[in-house]
Amino acid sequence: MTTGRIGCSFMQGKGCKRFKTVDNQQDLMQRKFSETIRHGLPVDPISFSELPDIYEKLSEDHLVVVCGTRNSSYLQAALTAIEGMGYAKDRCFELNEASDWWRVTFEEADCIVVVNPFGKVFFDKHKASAMSDVFNSMLSATRDEQVQGFKFHDIVIITEKALLYDCKEYFPHDLLEAEITIPESEIIEGTSKPALDDVSIDDTYTDDTAANKELRYIRELNISNPEEANADIGHICTIPPDKLALTDKNNNCLKLIDIRNGRITACIQLSSIPGSLAVLPQDNLAVGLPDDCLIQLFSINPELKKGRSIRVNDACCSITYVNDMLFAFFYTRHIEAYNLKGEILETLTLDPEIHDLCSYCFNVSVCPNKTSFYISDMEKYLLFRINLKGKVIAMYKYNDLFEPEQILATSDGSLLVCNSAKNTVLHMKADLTRPRVILGRSDNVINPKAICYWQEENIIIISCSSKSPDNHDTLKCFQ
Repeated sequence: MTTGRIGCSFMQGKGCKRFKTVDNQQDLMQRKFSETIRHGLPVDPISFSELPDIYEKLSEDHLVVVCGTRNSSYLQAALTAIEGMGYAKDRCFELNEASDWWRVTFEEADCIVVVNPFGKVFFDKHKASAMSDVFNSMLSATRDEQVQGFKFHDIVIITEKALLYDCKEYFPHDLLEAEITIPESEIIEGTSKPALDDVSIDDTYTDDTAANKELRYIRELNISNPEEANADIGHICTIPPDKLALTDKNNNCLKLIDIRNGRITACIQLSSIPGSLAVLPQDNLAVGLPDDCLIQLFSINPELKKGRSIRVNDACCSITYVNDMLFAFFYTRHIEAYNLKGEILETLTLDPEIHDLCSYCFNVSVCPNKTSFYISDMEKYLLFRINLKGKVIAMYKYNDLFEPEQILATSDGSLLVCNSAKNTVLHMKADLTRPRVILGRSDNVINPKAICYWQEENIIIISCSSKSPDNHDTLKCFQ
């Protein structure tokens, strides 16, 4: 049943030499695994009944697919098995994208953990397709006995079962048949919910917005060209008076949209997958390119045109512009401030309280008075507010927050949060209290990832996943 393109000469019984990449992606993959173990492993050891089967598959086949429904504890079961196998932590790496596979140096890896390879919440056909291109190479890494001196590497794939079966339908492969299902009855006991001592939940909080209509749907904006793949929106922002900029991670490009007529007015190709955006003075834009350790500047008038490149010291996960400085937030949880010539003006380290709790500063927004930042941490389900010196002002860490993505500080100082995996948009006060849902499933808001505000027409624009099988992104306008 194996299908797909051969990604490596392992399939022909010959080892393929892997060269260590010059970037720090492998270090990031190792740190990501460590964070997943620290955050996802049960506090109290649990004896899942499927653990012996997982151990057997890893010992004999060097491959297992651990899956379950969203109400089961399949992630915790997989992590418990990995912990029980006794791998050296510094020789375990987590993959989230297909391209990560080629970045792993096999001489330094004992276990490769693939988390959510087919999407989160909804099936991501494009991500699954890219992953299927490396299935043959993955399978060979666990089976190829013809290579002299070859050391087997264990691979653990962790996914929701429904998404696994979607992938089997579109991209059938022998590798996907190594599944072990964790049933919903496997409930973890002894774990505690996040501490609730920072803020108090508003009594009006609800996932159903049908009885609390403050916003109404207006229309969608076109974000895709006919000749390209479906868009995967990373970040959006408005440029007065009537333009919207977005990064498209699936097509590696920056696009400008005319909001009034919903038309793409410009599109420029980028050198790698784009990160976040920052609006600069005099009709300029900055785009973070984490894989290239670059911040690329663009002018937008009279046309979209590439400008200066700012080389940064590491992969930055978010950028923002405030007080004549371009701030870069790094995966290593420090902040650097640059001028637009690319000169470092200041380096900040996050407050130790955040440094210990925070995984990555995924998305950043500046408060209206330009004295503090809001930060969302998608991996740890946290929101922070810090001052310009990196000190904590407020924190939100409740269970209703699930994979928060882009955040938007409004003119009155309050905050809008794309609560992605909950399929909601939250509104909360500037001190991160009194959260309430303002948009949700009843508004056809699915997996919201990016948000911006068009002040001229008092419209909120949100990126959402569609309900179609290809799961492409859309931009929806609410007023």
